[in-house]
Amino acid sequence: MMKRRIGIVISVLMLLLLGVVVAHAQDEPIYTSEVAQFSVYTCTFNTATGRADIRATLINRDGTAMRPEDVTINVSRVGASSPLPPDAATVAVADPRPPLRMIIVLDTTDTMPIETVRDTLFSSLISNLPFEDEVALVTVNSDVSQPTDFYVDTNAFYNDHLFEIPLGSGDNRINDGILAGVSVTQPNSPRRQVVLVITDSTPQVEQASDEEIITRAQASHAQIIPIALHTTSGVPDDEALFALATSTRGYGFAYDGDKRVAFTEEGLNRIFADILTVLNSEIVISVDLAGLEPDETGFIPFDVSALPNTSQTALTDRVSCPLPPPAEVIENALPTFAIAFTNIVDGLNLNDPTSVEVAVQPFDALPADARFVFLLDDGQSDPSVEGIFPVDPQSLPPGVHTIRAQLRDGSGNILATTPTTSLFVRRDLVLATAENKTDNLSGAVTIQARNASDNMTTVEFRAALANSPTVSYPIGTAPVQEGVASLTISDIQAEASRLFPQDDPDAGWTVQITASAPSSNAGDPPLGDAATPLILSIAPRPPFTVDSLLQTPIIPVVAGVIFLVIDVLLLRQIRKARIRRTIEGADNRDLPAQLMCVTVSRGGAGRQTFMITKKTTWVGRGSGNDISLEDDANVSRQHGAILWRKGHWYFANRKPKVKTKVAGKMYKGLSMTRLENPTDLELGSYQMVFHSTEQRQDISDLVKTNL
Repeated sequence: MMKRRIGIVISVLMLLLLGVVVAHAQDEPIYTSEVAQFSVYTCTFNTATGRADIRATLINRDGTAMRPEDVTINVSRVGASSPLPPDAATVAVADPRPPLRMIIVLDTTDTMPIETVRDTLFSSLISNLPFEDEVALVTVNSDVSQPTDFYVDTNAFYNDHLFEIPLGSGDNRINDGILAGVSVTQPNSPRRQVVLVITDSTPQVEQASDEEIITRAQASHAQIIPIALHTTSGVPDDEALFALATSTRGYGFAYDGDKRVAFTEEGLNRIFADILTVLNSEIVISVDLAGLEPDETGFIPFDVSALPNTSQTALTDRVSCPLPPPAEVIENALPTFAIAFTNIVDGLNLNDPTSVEVAVQPFDALPADARFVFLLDDGQSDPSVEGIFPVDPQSLPPGVHTIRAQLRDGSGNILATTPTTSLFVRRDLVLATAENKTDNLSGAVTIQARNASDNMTTVEFRAALANSPTVSYPIGTAPVQEGVASLTISDIQAEASRLFPQDDPDAGWTVQITASAPSSNAGDPPLGDAATPLILSIAPRPPFTVDSLLQTPIIPVVAGVIFLVIDVLLLRQIRKARIRRTIEGADNRDLPAQLMCVTVSRGGAGRQTFMITKKTTWVGRGSGNDISLEDDANVSRQHGAILWRKGHWYFANRKPKVKTKVAGKMYKGLSMTRLENPTDLELGSYQMVFHSTEQRQDISDLVKTNL
């Protein structure tokens, strides 16, 4: 009997364990960037076929490789109105695919299960690469290692660099590591270049920006393929890693499943298998160059598009193909060189000084007297051997500039040139006040934007509270004269009060001023903006006194009239102005946790309830109101508003002649009345009840029949 009970218990436990395993299997631990990609990485002339071979990769949204039959490929000469004829561009699987270069950027922080990652990386991916593929390694923790040499022998690579990998602590520098890996890639390389990133960390210190990484990768046509590994203690930034993949025509993976070794190994094996399939799947587009003329670089540029059968959106890329070699081969002739920019791409925005760099292929064949010449806006620099050209945006007129580089021999003959690349330069505006005073400001103040350029016509100024800089308001536009745009505000306190009304009359304002100079071409970025905002401390508005009134330059008769009617007229106008400002400008206080409603009826029928979800709810006869009270001539089109101000609910009349009965008392003209829970209101023939959503009693008990 005891044995039978033990058997039943064991069976139940096995069923429970099986249920846990099944439930785990149903929870998908792997997700991806889910963006289809098309990347053209090189074009070479095939002497056997007499055509140009464009090498490309296609990745589906699910991370699998597209086949040629899955897409429609079109090749167009850049600037042409129609693609090449179908027989001029044919597509086939690249079999075998050309060798590639892979740089592995491996996170070695102490949260990483390094042995699991290392072993699955080698067994599932590295050891399965074709023999001629080259592999290098960059390790990252609080330090970034120098990239290793490229290895063809994967066993030697494992023994030299993967067998023993020490873990490190401290702030992770994964972005610096990715930049180090991308920097090893070369423009104009005939090989496909891939930067594989494996990390379980999020950058914690200031380091290389995403823009810098993407720019260098795009210049080399290098694909970034990140794996975001969620470990027991490590939480990578999946979104940022996927953005790097998408911007470089790569593909991103993430594992966030069971953290036990067996499950982590299984997840990584699946990811590496998918990556290997994508790496081994390439297409070759064979293009007939007959009748096509080169551009100024000596190459023929093409726009290549791939339209998946399951999509209406084409994927596009651009490549330049070399001309066929001359019929007669000159013995001992110099090889054909190609140069390209390494750290800028077409359309890049520049604010800070940058050293523009070029790389040349084949580097080992460069003649000793080779020199590089840069042409900024067609102005020629002095020849140099470094291939580096400094560009200071602040010394150039803001706007679009062009740059290209040439490789020349000692006699000045051009051996290679880059395509013309456009750069957009922006000028840093310097903000100050004409009075050189920023504290306790009052009265008239002139704000200046200095360092403006001759091609700037106007500067637009905006203001925001210093503790809420993302919400800004325009305060004026000023013309540029002799490099300075000056905006004069006649009463800085009145302007601050208009833009940022507040409850405490004794409180001043701390305001942040920014400025930008718009481009004359619609759609272009600003020609300049303020690198550093201007912080102004504005004094509170002085209280109104009789002495201040006596000091105003008005004629005695008018002064006497004002004194006679001040209590009736001036104070009333001040009150009305305050009410208008209160209605038009919500304060910074959040809505209360207790939600409120308004129930509307007419003659006891047609009852309708409106939820109050914002600080200002408009009420009136017009259809544009939040609560529309139609077909009643006694209700104005812009009758009133329910307001959340100063931490309380109010009802306000919006027009001088409207009438509203609130809690049995009639209010005419501009007025504000505090609302309690509940409160009866009457507008013309409409009855309204302001009450909470949790009002327990029947709302019909709240509606009075004798409002």
